[in-house]
Amino acid sequence: MPYRLRWEGHGVYRRFFGVISAAEFLGAYEEMIADLRYEGIRYIISDYLEGQPGPDFSEQALKAFAELERLRYYDSPDTVQAMVATDPITV
Repeated sequence: MPYRLRWEGHGVYRRFFGVISAAEFLGAYEEMIADLRYEGIRYIISDYLEGQPGPDFSEQALKAFAELERLRYYDSPDTVQAMVATDPITV
């Protein structure tokens, strides 16, 4: 598994490792939103310092994922999201 979710008091810390496929990225997202704690979170921190996008991360895949996130945003508009990355391609 190229990611790990760590639930904290009011949020979740997602850490990604190695080369991450679009399917694995979506799996991390689906695992996070399926957890009962997701309803009450105030923040999501995504750490990509040890991860990089796989070759199947196309612009189309990213747009589809962004649309999913936009839909979930309306469920929890007060949730703050932060990304930690140094690689411009990952950002």
